[in-house]
Amino acid sequence: MVVSYKRLWHLLLDKDMDKTDPKRAAGISSSTFADMVAGKNVSMDVLLKICNE
Repeated sequence: MVVSYKRLWHLLLDKDMDKTDPKRAAGISSSTFADMVAGKNVSMDVLLKICNE
């Protein structure tokens, strides 16, 4: 199953944020963020941290 974070990236653009803003705000590691950019699976905990920010 392919993971797509396109809606997240579009939401960030709509809020005038870049891709690194949720990384800094939610305290996500660089390697986890790189997995997201590459379209790989990340844990639900990471997604919840982003949503809470």
